Amino acid sequence: PAIMDDLAPLLPSKHYYSCQKCRKQLFKTCDIKEHDDLDSAPKLFHKKYHQGGATPASECTSWFLEEDSWFGDTGDLTGKVHCPTEGCGLTLGSYNWSGGQCSCGRWVTPSFQVNKGRLDQFVDPEE
Repeated sequence: PAIMDDLAPLLPSKHYYSCQKCRKQLFKTCDIKEHDDLDSAPKLFHKKYHQGGATPASECTSWFLEEDSWFGDTGDLTGKVHCPTEGCGLTLGSYNWSGGQCSCGRWVTPSFQVNKGRLDQFVDPEE
């Protein structure tokens, strides 16, 4: 039972995520790319990869998403992800077509990473 309590934040739920500044709805829980399978993670020479296992995914500071139209122009190799609302433009994260490393140590390629601290989570009334 205690293990299930620890996994509760990782289980799919019916939430949507919005910009913390303007509250524009950006994506839903189902759009988040899972990356906690560390057995398949490249174990390269990255300082963030923790010896003896990685930080649990519940402690990740970012979410990784599939590329979406609201990111704007992602033609460059790397760049910032901004809120698409005109007049807001809050920097929500970054993208890197070569990949990026999560705070848990997992390498995600390509990386469309949004910072959890820049988003608000709400229960989705449609589900």
